[in-house]
Amino acid sequence: MLFRSPDRPGTPTAVAGDRSVRLSWETPEAGASPLTDFTVQVQSKSPTALRLGPWREVSRRSGLSSTMTVRRLRNGWVYRFRVRARTQVGRSSWSTSGIVVPHTIPGRAARLTPRNTAGGVLLSWPRPSSDGGSPILDYELEYSTTGVPWTRVNRASGPARTG
Repeated sequence: MLFRSPDRPGTPTAVAGDRSVRLSWETPEAGASPLTDFTVQVQSKSPTALRLGPWREVSRRSGLSSTMTVRRLRNGWVYRFRVRARTQVGRSSWSTSGIVVPHTIPGRAARLTPRNTAGGVLLSWPRPSSDGGSPILDYELEYSTTGVPWTRVNRASGPARTG
């Protein structure tokens, strides 16, 4: 009987969350020896870095679980993950994910400054303290005369601070 290393796991799917990434991958064919564990590694890059850093181990998962959540990541940073399987015979080659960027919702706009104009009101506001790890694409403007219900006025597009 010929013993061989396991096949490579399926390409990891990486789903971004708030300071986390949920990974999942297809379990590979193990060959004659059962799978003993998966090793997961990560590369990261800050928003100002030019390239991804070196690979570092995040987890060595025993058993057959082919999902995990990597926590304590930084929103707005770029990450790439890779996974390999191991049996008593040997290790598979690496299977690498695409790029993923954890994020959350941006901070709220505050300190609205109204200015009367001939056609209505012009609002301006400072940028939120946090973009949540992803550029702000637009702002939704709503008004209410009684506190309920709220009515959408329009969307102010782009990172401008005036709507």
